Parts: sequence; structure tokens; C-alpha cells
Amino acid sequence: PSAVAVAPNGNVYWTSTSRGVIMAAVPSSASKAAKAQFTATLSGAEEVPPVSTQATGQATFSLATGSSDDDDDHVSSGQALRYAISLKGIRNVRRVEIRQGQPGATGPLVATLSRGEDFGEEDDDDRDGRGFAVKGKLRPRNLKGPLARDWTGFTAALANGGLYLNVLTRAQPTGEVRGQIL
Repeated sequence: PSAVAVAPNGNVYWTSTSRGVIMAAVPSSASKAAKAQFTATLSGAEEVPPVSTQATGQATFSLATGSSDDDDDHVSSGQALRYAISLKGIRNVRRVEIRQGQPGATGPLVATLSRGEDFGEEDDDDRDGRGFAVKGKLRPRNLKGPLARDWTGFTAALANGGLYLNVLTRAQPTGEVRGQIL
């Protein structure tokens, strides 16, 4: 026989009583993040203070653990957050960042997802030069600041809506568009 149980610290685990072994342990914060799909809608109105801009954006995030097939035909292992970000009506992107903070507040840098057009990252399909797209994977080793290498803390903040995406441009070096990751 086997059972699912909750430890005093809130971790969920599965045991096999016939073999007496714990098969898997999942921190309670990670179980909240089990939905694994997150999005952000970016606008200048979400910046602190708000920014007047025509720029907008959408971002999707997918939490992955264990082994999975990558888009580039190889298997990767370990924890990762896949992301795809598409921006319209924007020029001269300098950085795309994840920061820790609630809506209406600024917070510390947690990860840099793109260093922008200065490093050759741009939307090849955007013929008028007013857009930007980037996709990739964030791993525990890429985390910075208060969540440096703290994947459990990162996924807890992600699950609780405590992270936001911020896009910096030459015109708005502290952020032109922002969106809470929900």
C-alpha cells in the first residue's frame, strides 16, 4: 500500500508502506506553483511611476522540472522557467528583467532575461523596428539578488504573484513597460 501525506513543515510526499520508502517530496511552495503556466501583460501604466507609451507586450512562462525535450532537439534536465516575450510599439530595448515586488511597488532584480538590442537580440520579423521578441530558459544558477540560487523561494514568489517583468529602453532606462507575472 502507498499513501500521500503532508509533513509538519508543509511538504507533500508519497510513501510506499510495503517498501518503507519515500518516493517523492514536494515543498508546499512548489505545489502552489504546480499550475506551471504563468503570463504577464505589459504596459507603461504598470510602471512606477506610470510611463506614457504606445508600447505593449505579452509574456508566457512555463515551469519545468526533471527532464524534457528542448526545442533544439536535445534533452535537458533540472529545474527551469521557459519564457517567451513579445513586445510591440517599442524601440531600443536595453534589458528585460524579472524583479521581485507587488503591483505599484518596485523591487530588487531577480533575473535578466535579455540584454536587448545592444547585444544583437531583436525581433527578426519586425520590419519597422518597433518590436522585440525573446524566448529562452531561466535556471536556478541565473537567479540574482535576494533569490540568488533559491529556486524554492523563486517558485514561491512566482506562485504568489510576487514577481514582475520589466522592460528597459534607451528612452526609459528604469522601465518603459511592466507586467505582473500571474
